[in-house]
Amino acid sequence: MEHRGQSGELDEILADAARLLDAGFPATALLELTDAFHDDFDRFAQLRPPWARAYRDLSRPQLAARLELMLPMYERLQN
Repeated sequence: MEHRGQSGELDEILADAARLLDAGFPATALLELTDAFHDDFDRFAQLRPPWARAYRDLSRPQLAARLELMLPMYERLQN
C-alpha cells in the first residue's frame, strides 16, 4: 500500500481508509488518517468520521468520543 498521508488528495485518503476499515484493518486506516491529519490540520472535520470508526473498531470508544470533543476547537482554528 502506498503511504499517501503526506501528498495524497483528501478524497483518496478517505477512500483508502474506508477500504481498509471495511477489510478489517482499522490500525492501518488509523495510521493513514493520523498521518493525513498531521500533514494538514484543516482536514480534521473530514477525517474525524473514519478516524472515530477506526478507534471504535479497535475497541477504543473513549478515543472516538474524544474526537467529538476536539471538533469545536479545530472549527475555531479554521475561522
